Amino acid sequence: MIGAIEQATLGLWQVLDRVAAPIFILDRHHRVIFANRAFAARSHYSFSEFAEKVDLILSPELRDDETIFLTGHQVIQSGY
Repeated sequence: MIGAIEQATLGLWQVLDRVAAPIFILDRHHRVIFANRAFAARSHYSFSEFAEKVDLILSPELRDDETIFLTGHQVIQSGY
């Protein structure tokens, strides 16, 4: 049986997957842990392809993940 925290987490992932804007999430080690359907549709990469090739796919000017981890400030980029 799924606990309350697990159920809430699953619900969050489901909501993020249905958002029309492309979203991807990296963990503290800069690994892709999530990419929603909109991201896959716009980028033409499956989750596994994107996760394997994130460093080749995203240009350095689109990658500000270390700053986000250090400062906690969100970076919103559009146009992908």
